[in-house]
Amino acid sequence: MASFVGAVKLFISLVIWLNALSSLQALQRINLRGNNLEGGRPKFLGNICNLKELDLRDNKLSGSLGVVKNLSRCAKDSLEVLVLARNQVTRVLPDLSILSSLRKLSLSGNQLKGPLLVNIEKMSQLELLDVSSNSLHGVISEVHLFNLTKLKELSRSFNSVF
Repeated sequence: MASFVGAVKLFISLVIWLNALSSLQALQRINLRGNNLEGGRPKFLGNICNLKELDLRDNKLSGSLGVVKNLSRCAKDSLEVLVLARNQVTRVLPDLSILSSLRKLSLSGNQLKGPLLVNIEKMSQLELLDVSSNSLHGVISEVHLFNLTKLKELSRSFNSVF
């Protein structure tokens, strides 16, 4: 019983702490990897405008990529690094080209389905793209890569992407 009460107190503390994050509008980097975060849409991201790096790898986030939907409009212009590797994210990839400043995108080790990325050619700042170990399919052609002149690393292994 004591461990259950301790777990509840820890959970409540974490919720309060995450809600407090949303008031830190100047925050630029969030690293919450390996914290057993669950659910699909971290709501604390809604008011953070200057966010450059968001690392949520090794959690239990599930469903669609609700993280992108919960970013404030201004953070969509400032976010440079998004790491959601090794979660339980499923469904088809949404159009991530709205993240105009994105340099690094790691979605490996999830359960993503469908075609690789819609409008990948619009992500001209991309240097690293890791979508390995998902259930993605399709063909990556020169049309997809033509504008990705800064791309240094593309990892698509353990998918059906050619």
